Amino acid sequence: MLYPAPKRQYGYFVLPLLHQGKLVGRMDSKIHRKSRELEIFALWLEEGVKITPWSGAGAAPGD
Repeated sequence: MLYPAPKRQYGYFVLPLLHQGKLVGRMDSKIHRKSRELEIFALWLEEGVKITPWSGAGAAPGD
């Protein structure tokens, strides 16, 4: 459902971020296809989620 900007809690198109099947955050982003870049406008973590130096372990392509 599309809401007008003043009524949105998050951005226009928000991607859920999952880790081991659980929702850990949300990301408002845009892909620039020509330059192959991902622009992140905002990142929201769910309550109790913490980023640590090891958070990315096992997140390599092909894992």
